[in-house]
Amino acid sequence: MQRRSWRAARAARCFSAARPADWRRSLVTREGFPLETFDIKGFRRSFKPAGIAYNFKILGKARRAIADARAVIAKFRPDVAIGCGGYASFPIVYAAQSKGVPTAILEVNALPGITTKVLARRADAVMISFEESRALIKSDRVVLTGSPVREDILFAKKRRGAPRAGA
Repeated sequence: MQRRSWRAARAARCFSAARPADWRRSLVTREGFPLETFDIKGFRRSFKPAGIAYNFKILGKARRAIADARAVIAKFRPDVAIGCGGYASFPIVYAAQSKGVPTAILEVNALPGITTKVLARRADAVMISFEESRALIKSDRVVLTGSPVREDILFAKKRRGAPRAGA
């Protein structure tokens, strides 16, 4: 099933976006998908002087990442952009929204992060995993989708998995 979905994604001409040091990079490139990287980091939730100074520096990185993402959107001309939550998806989804490209956000956490909350305002769809998340997102386009789990994880046997996990 998973292999079939990868083949369909390749036929649909997909690309992925990530931070330069993101662990997903090897997964994406191993499967043969193009990868665009954006140098971005998350904000610190601190009002101490060091935290504020750090956040100003991150704002500069975010502006450059958005400019780079706009160039990628202009080059690739996607039909849709899907963000999987987190600050790494911010530049490409924000750039897509600013260029009029339909966007969707996938939020798998019960408590949506800042990126999801900001991007949800202009997203065409916001897919959530927990009904409780709906009240925390300011959008009338929220859809409860749940979180897909592979069957081999869902029906795993504890006895077989424990030695592999070092337990």
